[in-house]
Amino acid sequence: MVARALADSYALPAPPALVIAWETGAAHPDERELTALARVLWCLPGQLMGGRAASLRDYRLALDLPQEEVARRLRVSPRDYAQMELSWDGDRLQTTDLATILKLSPRALVCACGREERLDEILRRAVDGRWQSQVDPLLALVPTLSEDWIAYALKSLAGEKAAASALWGTTGPAALEARQSAEMELSDRFWLLIA
Repeated sequence: MVARALADSYALPAPPALVIAWETGAAHPDERELTALARVLWCLPGQLMGGRAASLRDYRLALDLPQEEVARRLRVSPRDYAQMELSWDGDRLQTTDLATILKLSPRALVCACGREERLDEILRRAVDGRWQSQVDPLLALVPTLSEDWIAYALKSLAGEKAAASALWGTTGPAALEARQSAEMELSDRFWLLIA
């Protein structure tokens, strides 16, 4: 029935074997097929993706937004947005707008834009040096966060690193807590502090 509906309503030749392959995970529909399949099943593409969105394209598809619509809302040409979707290089305003359009949390924004390494670099500099100098670079990286939240998280990370260093080799609850915080990935601890 699904294969017939895809062919009849969307002129999409999808034999039943292909639909079964999609259902079992042996094959994955392309963008056009996913959109048509979602419409046949009366749901959003994101529901068919199982919440596994990772890239900007995935998040856009999950909301059933065409590239042209996102490009229009970002005030760029569809061709420019197609390039940006592959390797995000938007400015602060565009990045904030993108997060709003695609309903991205700050952490999802960093991941979808491929900015994890840059985040790790900024966080390492914050705990190894003066955390205050890293507030602006982090705000540029994740413009959807407030400056106060970023300052709080960076100050906490720097303080935890200092406490772990000072308590190195000692025992007790404070030393254990400091070691556990220090052992956690900086980015995971940062997002936990932001939350």
